[in-house]
Amino acid sequence: MGVQVVPAKRLIKSVSAKARSGGSLLSQERMRTVSRGISLRALGSKPEAAVEELVQGGGHGLKDEQLSALQKLLPDSMERQAIASFRMGQHPRHQGKTDLDRLGKEDKVAVLLISIPDVDEMLETLQFQRQYPDLLKEVEEQLVLIQQACEGVVSSRQLKLLLHCLLDGGNYLNEGTLRAGALGFELASVATAAGTKDKNHTSLLCHALREVARVCPDISHLPTQLLPVTKAADLKMGSIDNRMGELKSGLSKWGRQAGKKPAHSSDEQETKVAHQRASHSFAQLEVLRGAAMGSLQGLAKHMATAFKSQNPTEVLGFVHDMLVEVAAALPKM
Repeated sequence: MGVQVVPAKRLIKSVSAKARSGGSLLSQERMRTVSRGISLRALGSKPEAAVEELVQGGGHGLKDEQLSALQKLLPDSMERQAIASFRMGQHPRHQGKTDLDRLGKEDKVAVLLISIPDVDEMLETLQFQRQYPDLLKEVEEQLVLIQQACEGVVSSRQLKLLLHCLLDGGNYLNEGTLRAGALGFELASVATAAGTKDKNHTSLLCHALREVARVCPDISHLPTQLLPVTKAADLKMGSIDNRMGELKSGLSKWGRQAGKKPAHSSDEQETKVAHQRASHSFAQLEVLRGAAMGSLQGLAKHMATAFKSQNPTEVLGFVHDMLVEVAAALPKM
């Protein structure tokens, strides 16, 4: 038996009869969304109960899908004007009537929602509170990864020997020229070393790897040992700072909402304690960011390359590119 396709007109009929007869206060686009059951279905048979939980219980008893549904039903500025007109008995489609019972469920929920002071920030804060642990963990893991990558490069004996061998090899090839006797080289020059070959088509990088292998037979494990560099190479401190800014803003709104709770209520104490813990964890995150920046500065100094405050993780990108060349050369050494 084939699948029956339900026409759009029949889907729209699923909107409550009251909303059809009196004319919805919400936009047609929102009503089309509601008619597909995306929002009201999540709120159950009595959507008003979810709003009541928001008022009486602070919304902590709402399920994630209920909270999301309420956010989707929040009226925009035009819809709020229509609701205000209805409440003053001036809405043209409702003929001077202001009884909420004449409204459909979706309209009724919208009207009840905006009767709650600062409901937009309240719902946003509730969503933020639930997402905060995961958001914090994501940024924390990125900062720890940057530190691990920097520490791995600075402490790598194999990498240090390889760079010295490349410098010696480059100075040998440049003997008698103005470039001879160099004290260092740019990390991007490793690609040049990979392309500089002798008559046997062996690159300078391969020769350097062979020299290192005499002292450190495990040089072949270098790309694996410095795997955190590969993972951290695409991280941008600017993006991390943006996320931390979002966390700080969310915590600020959380604090404002905590201050609006009725004094001496259990909900007030619970909210304030939770906010204090979240604020403490964010303070620790800021310390971790400072440590990561210090590690990046130390790495730039160790690699004798410029530290760019606008793009501090750039040095990790340089090291990653070098490791790509090393990984490609290892099987040929």
